[in-house]
Amino acid sequence: MEIKKSTYQSLPPVPRAIAAYLAINREDYAEAEKLIGTCPRGQGEGKPYLGIGQALDVYNRMAGDFMIQLQNKLLQYTEVLAFCEGWLAASGDLKEASFVERCMTLDTLRGESKHSAAQLEAVKEASREWADRNSIPRKIFSVPMAIIDLGEKAGDVTVDEETLNIMRELFQQVTLTW
Repeated sequence: MEIKKSTYQSLPPVPRAIAAYLAINREDYAEAEKLIGTCPRGQGEGKPYLGIGQALDVYNRMAGDFMIQLQNKLLQYTEVLAFCEGWLAASGDLKEASFVERCMTLDTLRGESKHSAAQLEAVKEASREWADRNSIPRKIFSVPMAIIDLGEKAGDVTVDEETLNIMRELFQQVTLTW
């Protein structure tokens, strides 16, 4: 079904920006181009595009950083765990200093991994709050526009409060109007 040019032109700025980003997310670039190309110029019509783009940038940058941090911790954990398992398989002395040290490192890395996961969840939670506050569908924060799908908060996932507060402050600066 072909949508008339006048229909595109009559869309208000925020719904137009939402529709354009949703079109991009489903890789319908022709639709996105029509929505953007028929946008009236001036009077702040482009601010919603900028605002949603900024929100995606904040989300992607921060979520990406915490994902990398979490992956690094999990790789370190796996490395130390493999050493400990190998040591036990070889019937190594359980009182050997290097073995005991590695076992203690496992506890440290487990805690650091949980903290990184809580920070990642804080980024997601602040992003959900921003989307809800601005009546933006959370689906915009999904692949391919987002580094990781925003999704819903799992009940057993911890949120790092310090990171959540920082993210809330960042998102306070992201608006859809001038």
